[in-house]
Amino acid sequence: MERFMRSAAIVTLALFLTVGVTGCGSKYNDKVVGTWDWNVGGGTLVVVVNKDGTGSLKGPMGEKKITWRIQRGNNFVLNDGSKDSGFLIDSADENTIRGSDPQSPGIPIVWTRKK
Repeated sequence: MERFMRSAAIVTLALFLTVGVTGCGSKYNDKVVGTWDWNVGGGTLVVVVNKDGTGSLKGPMGEKKITWRIQRGNNFVLNDGSKDSGFLIDSADENTIRGSDPQSPGIPIVWTRKK
């Protein structure tokens, strides 16, 4: 009986870890992939988000390569090689991503799909 309980505990732990790790992905990972227009600061940035976690920001000041990730479900984080920045995703569909920056409350972030 003790041997059975030990086996059952191991199987339960393995199942918990499998389901837990699988469930850690964000529902936004696939929705953010694409090319987006982002109207910010009186200008427009073109944001490219690749499925592999890379991308770019292109605007009046040139183009920068970035990496990206989503943390804690909806925290979209961009890294330009020197620092992280980002915003909280409020909603995302095929054509629009809406978000907010807790450091700039009241200023909406809206990305519109280019392609």
